[in-house]
Amino acid sequence: MWSHADMDADHALLGELAELAMDLARDAARRAKDAERAAEAAELMLAFERMARGVRLTLSLKHRFAREARGLDAEARDRRKT
Repeated sequence: MWSHADMDADHALLGELAELAMDLARDAARRAKDAERAAEAAELMLAFERMARGVRLTLSLKHRFAREARGLDAEARDRRKT
């Protein structure tokens, strides 16, 4: 079973991963807007779409872990009461 320290570290890592992917998505979007060739713009938009999906999935996972951690905390409190 994971400790709170492990969960906190994983939560922070997911946040960092989302930030990095968002930086890459912003860069791809900016470069796609500035692209002079349609093929280059299309490649960059594909990269943007992939990075944006990665951000969404990472944030979703981060929130799911947070919900699960709150649930585990609630279960532990309930067990201590009984």
